[in-house]
Order: sequence, then C-alpha cells, then structure tokens
Amino acid sequence: MASYDKELMAKELKDKFQDAAFLIITSFNKLAAIDMHELRRKLDSHSCEYLVIKNRIARLVLKSCSPKGRMDLSKCAGLIDGSVGMTIGKQSPEGVSKLLVNFIKSHESLTIRGGMFEEGLVSAGYINELASLPTRDVLLANVVRGLNAPVTSLVNALDQVIKKFVIVIDKVREKIATAEGAEKKEGGTK
Repeated sequence: MASYDKELMAKELKDKFQDAAFLIITSFNKLAAIDMHELRRKLDSHSCEYLVIKNRIARLVLKSCSPKGRMDLSKCAGLIDGSVGMTIGKQSPEGVSKLLVNFIKSHESLTIRGGMFEEGLVSAGYINELASLPTRDVLLANVVRGLNAPVTSLVNALDQVIKKFVIVIDKVREKIATAEGAEKKEGGTK
C-alpha cells in the first residue's frame, strides 16, 4: 500500500476513534466471513462499526489520538495483538456489550479483550458485567416501582381503615334498626 494511502487511512481512522464514545477490542481468530458479516450487520443496528485493521497501523493511530476527557485511546494499544477487531460506537456501550456477549455465546472464536469507555480502560470482565445488567428501561421501571411502593402501601392502609369504618357503621346501623324494630314490636303489643 502506498504511503499516501496509509496516511489517508490513518487520518480517517484517527477521526473515527476520536469521535467515538467507546471502543471495544475483540479477538476474532478463525471467525468465518459470514459470521463477521452477521456481526457487522447487528452492530449497524446499534450505530456501531466493526473495523479490522492491521495491528501496526491501529497501534500507531491509537497512540496518536489526543485524550478526550478520561478516554486516552493510546492505552488501548496494548490490547492489540493477533487478529483483532474494533467496535467503535458513538452512543452508550451497554447495548453493544450485550450484543457482543450474546454473539460470543454462539461464536466462541470471538473473544472480548477489553476496551475504552468514558470511565477509562476497561477489561473484558467489566464488559461482560455491563452486558449482564438489565436495560435502562427495566432499571427505570424498578426505580419508579420503588418510589411508588410507599404511596401504594399508604393507599392500601387507608383503604383498609375506610373499609373497617364502613363495616362498623353498617353494624351500628343494623343494631339501631333491630333496636327500633324491637321497640315497635313492644309498642305494638301493648
């Protein structure tokens, strides 16, 4: 490949890396081309790219990226060894982590090496833990349920008090009605 082509590719990669919100590095030893296509198609639905780049070029580009916040991409260069692919995304990594972990369950030749999130350099174990978390919607529903629980308990307790009060009033009414009925019978027999 000509030097000019490599420079263009390096510039394009650097732009992609610096625009990324996260980067996940995987090893894809002996992954079939059709499986790689399937993975890329699934990642497209999460607005992510899966790139396979020569290791030397990837290391050079990662080391040349300027740190963005706590994301210092040059720290990822150590994860690049052998046949690696990089998942680059601009949104949150939770859904992509789930997708990769689920994909790995059926394609054991793909493994997660680590990545770079806003928190910094993360291990494969961290990405697996992230994938095991419930979705954001489920977590929000649990929070709302937790906030509503005291109110629901209060409403149920007040409902029981009102029901008991109505029952007592009804019993008093019945006693008054039976007492009046007895007085009428006594008054009518005189």
